[in-house]
Amino acid sequence: ERSHATRMASVFMQVPAAIAILRGPSLVYELINERYCEIIGGREVLGMPLRQAFPELESQGLCEELEGVLATGHAAEGRARRVMLARGPHGETQECYFDYVHQPIRNSHGDIERVALVAFEVTELVRARRDAEIANRTKDDFLAMLGHELRNPLSPILIALELMRLKGIGALTKEHAVIERQAQHLVRMVDDLLDVARIAQGKITLRPERVELAKLVAQAVETVSPLLEERQHFLKVDVPVTGMEVTADPLRFTQVLSNLLTNAAKYTNNGGQISVTASVENGEAVVRVRDNGIGIAPDMLPQLFDKFVQERQALDRSRGGLGLGLAIARSIASLHGGTVSATSDGIGKGSEFVLRMPLAPAARHATLPAAAPASAPAGDGAARASRRRVLLVDDNPDVLEALRALLEVHGHEVETAADPASALRTSQHFTPDIAILDIGLPGMDGYELAAELRQQPSFASTHLVAMTGYGQPADRSRSLAAGFAAHLVKPVSASQLYALMNEPD
Repeated sequence: ERSHATRMASVFMQVPAAIAILRGPSLVYELINERYCEIIGGREVLGMPLRQAFPELESQGLCEELEGVLATGHAAEGRARRVMLARGPHGETQECYFDYVHQPIRNSHGDIERVALVAFEVTELVRARRDAEIANRTKDDFLAMLGHELRNPLSPILIALELMRLKGIGALTKEHAVIERQAQHLVRMVDDLLDVARIAQGKITLRPERVELAKLVAQAVETVSPLLEERQHFLKVDVPVTGMEVTADPLRFTQVLSNLLTNAAKYTNNGGQISVTASVENGEAVVRVRDNGIGIAPDMLPQLFDKFVQERQALDRSRGGLGLGLAIARSIASLHGGTVSATSDGIGKGSEFVLRMPLAPAARHATLPAAAPASAPAGDGAARASRRRVLLVDDNPDVLEALRALLEVHGHEVETAADPASALRTSQHFTPDIAILDIGLPGMDGYELAAELRQQPSFASTHLVAMTGYGQPADRSRSLAAGFAAHLVKPVSASQLYALMNEPD
């Protein structure tokens, strides 16, 4: 018996979990093993009541929990429980985390007279996870900030291009087209950066409606057609015109399809073949985007939809991109209740991306909204605009001067201000029909400036327009609540300005 007891005591002391046995109503320490002694900093606790041994546990709930186990006979357990424990080199408390079980122990008569405390310290794991979460959140915040900041220089570039077109560029038509195409490419990359940050932060809001899949495919093909033409690809589309209604946000779902098409176009050599087919399978709309491009290596398939992941490229990075398109496509498809998957027979053997989406219920047929009339060409819209008095407020001088020049070319009277104080001074002698206010102004933001301008009787009939790099529904709702009649998202295009000038009073 002594030999057996010695062996059991040896096992108890060497168990890698921290174990303590507490006895009686005061929870007196009866036994502790080596690991328990380590995690409490080596302090002497045997024969001491719990509250006396660890006065720092008062108000942390652990003493009450152990007393409850002794009183009720119900075990208690916790995961990554935060405990402030006095085990610093000078007796100061430290933040610790434990996984634990508090188990009641009964005697031979069935009465509960002891509690076993079994714990594993997970402090380092919790801190590592917390650091990773902070790093991930910081990265997402950085991407959102980067995308927003990149919008600012794109606005004057696009407006300058429109001014060049209006003033006549003669022999530089080809160069103008190159700059415009590359600027639009930058806009798309910035949009991808913003989208991936919004998805990570759960800020993507869908506006679903019933719509035929064929209509969404046509819009996606139209979006990607410049790239298809540039690379001289042959595109085959086989999608039923009717009979495949889905409940989707048209804008966002078209983005999924265009991202898959863009991926196929980028990774298929010039003159390649791409097909888009759709069919109904088990109550789902199934869209297959197939190409005869460079294919996908087997080791790339599992991580293909991760952010910033791309198939390996040559040093010239002729395929380009940020590695976000497929990640965004899968995330937005998932928000719609759909899935995106990829298959390939290997390098040089092409690839196929399959989008599955639940069909809209057949029983209820909501009336689809009528398609919006096509926008008039920029020049026509500008020609119809009546002469307006416009106040522009932006702290970016390039944006300010580019917008002023574009509006003045079409006969509008424009006053500019680079800061809120200048805007308020200008408002004393200039009453505009439209005031376009940058939201991110120094000292006083656009919302505060709008409130100040609204207090002036002369601005009672002025249309206030917000201009910002943020375009989520929450941002638009906030500008509407602040009294803005319209919300422009940078980079502002010439057609948006023309439409704004054409709006009735």
